[in-house]
Parts: sequence; structure tokens; C-alpha cells
Amino acid sequence: MKLSFSDPAHQEISGRLLDYSQSGFRAVHDYPALHTGQVVQFRHAVDTGQARVMWNRIADQCVETGFLVIK
Repeated sequence: MKLSFSDPAHQEISGRLLDYSQSGFRAVHDYPALHTGQVVQFRHAVDTGQARVMWNRIADQCVETGFLVIK
């Protein structure tokens, strides 16, 4: 899975899709600076589009993030 965004500078991060529904998805990655409300472009095995960061859970070196699909 790939996430990209330009807030504040262009960044692309890789992660692993944990689960997916029509309205959102949950992923694990190693980028703790994603923030609630941030809009990202996503690409994974099920879909591509834009999503908004809804929450983060950080434990050790692992970040789990919930996304709301917006496009």
C-alpha cells in the first residue's frame, strides 16, 4: 500500500492494509507524523483515491491509522 501527500512537503510512504470497507480503511506504517484531518492520496490492492486521516495509534515503531475515503 502507498500513501502520498504534500503537507507540508511531498512525501510518499509505504504501509500494509489491515482492513477495508466502502467508506474507509485501516493501515499500519512507520510514519508517526500523519495528523488527524490530513488528506492523503492512497493506492492499495482494493482501491485508489483520496482519504482523510481520522485517528492514529502509535505503539513502539508501528503506527496504525484509520482513514475515511473521500474520493
